[in-house]
Amino acid sequence: THAEIKEKSERTGVTLAEAETAMNDWQQRWESFSSQAAHPAREKEVQNARIKQINNQLQQLQQRRSRLDDEKKRLLVNVEQDSTSDLRKQLEKRLAACNELSESIDRLDSEITHVRQQIEQTSSSLNEAKVQQQHNTSRLETLRELQDAALGRNDQSLPQWLQQAGIADSKRVANAIQVEDGWETAVDRVLGSALKGICLGDQILPVNKLDSLAGKGATFFERKPASQQSDRKLLASRVISTDVDLNARLANIFIAEDVESAIAMRAGLSSESVIVTRDGTLVGHDWLSLTGGEEDEAGVMARQAEIEQLTVEQDDSRSQIEELAARFNVMQKQLSEKDALRRDSREQLNRETQKNNHDNAQLHRLEAQLDQVRARLAQVDNELKEIDEQVVHNQSELTTSDSLLRDASRNA
Repeated sequence: THAEIKEKSERTGVTLAEAETAMNDWQQRWESFSSQAAHPAREKEVQNARIKQINNQLQQLQQRRSRLDDEKKRLLVNVEQDSTSDLRKQLEKRLAACNELSESIDRLDSEITHVRQQIEQTSSSLNEAKVQQQHNTSRLETLRELQDAALGRNDQSLPQWLQQAGIADSKRVANAIQVEDGWETAVDRVLGSALKGICLGDQILPVNKLDSLAGKGATFFERKPASQQSDRKLLASRVISTDVDLNARLANIFIAEDVESAIAMRAGLSSESVIVTRDGTLVGHDWLSLTGGEEDEAGVMARQAEIEQLTVEQDDSRSQIEELAARFNVMQKQLSEKDALRRDSREQLNRETQKNNHDNAQLHRLEAQLDQVRARLAQVDNELKEIDEQVVHNQSELTTSDSLLRDASRNA
C-alpha cells in the first residue's frame, strides 16, 4: 500500500542519513587520529580498523541494494499488470452504449409527443364527426317525418291497399325523380300533390280494386317510353327519372330566374303556357301566383334533396368515424408500445449508468494505486543510484586505506 511504501522510503532515507553521518564522524575522528598518530604501528592499526569499517559499510549497502532490487521487481510486476487499460476500454464502450440509449430516448420522447398530438387531433376530429353525425341523424329523422306527412305516408290505408294489390314496392313520385339543384321549389310548386303519386313502373294498375280508395285522393303514374327533354327553357329539362314520365304534366311549363324575367318572356309564349321561377312563382299569360298559403305544398323536393344529401353524408360520416376510430386505436397502440420501449430504455440506461459509476470509481482507485507504485519505483531508482555512488566512494576509500596499510607494514 501507499503507507507501507512511504514508511519503507522513510526508513531507507533515515538509514542512509545515519550511515552518512556515521561516515562523516568517522572521517573526522580518523583525520584527527591520523594527525596525531606518527608511529607506523599505530597507522597500521588505524588502517586495519578503517578497512574493516568500509567493508562493513559495503556489505550493508549491498544488502540494502538487494532489498531494493527485489522491491523494484515487485513494483515493475504491478506496473506490467496494469488493468486500467481494459477497464477504460470497457467504460468507453459502455459510455457509447449509454449515449445511444440517451439518443434513442430523445427520439422516443419526440415520437411520443408527436403521437399524442395526433391522438388529440384524431380524438377531436372523431368527437366532431360524432356530434355532426348525431346532428345529421336528428335532422334526417325530422325531415323524414315531415316528408312522410307531406307525402301522406302516415295514412296507412294506401300502403295497405298497395300491399293487398301486390304493388307495395312502388315508389312515390318524389322518390322517383331527380331535380337539378336550385329548381326543387319550382318542381314542388308545379307538381304539388302529384309528388305523392304512386309510380307503377312495369306493374299494372288493378282497376277493379280502385273503389276501396274512393276519397283517398290517390294518384297513379304509368311508365311510358319517354326521352329526356332537351329544351333548357322547359322545366322538364331540369327533371330526370327512369321510373315515371312527367313530360305531359310539365308540358308548356317554362322556367325563368326571377319574376322580372318571367314577365318579360311571357309575351312570346302561348296563352296556355306557364312560367315558373326558381322561388316557385307562377306567371301565366295574364296572371301571377306567388308562393305561400296554408295549402301550399312547396318544399317536398327541396326536402327530398336534403334527405338524399344527408343520407349520403351519413354514409360518409359512418365511414369517416370508423376510419378515425381505427386510426385512434392504432395510435393508442403505438403510444403504448413507444411508452413501454422508452420505459425499458430508461431502466437499461439507469443500470448502465450505475455500472459506469462503479467502474469509474474503481478506475480512479486503480489509477491512484498505480501512481503510488510509479512514484515509489522512481524513489527506488533514486535510492539505487545513491547506493551505487556510495559504493564507488567506499571502494575508492578502501583502495586508499589498503595503500596506507601496505606503507605502514613496510615501515613497521
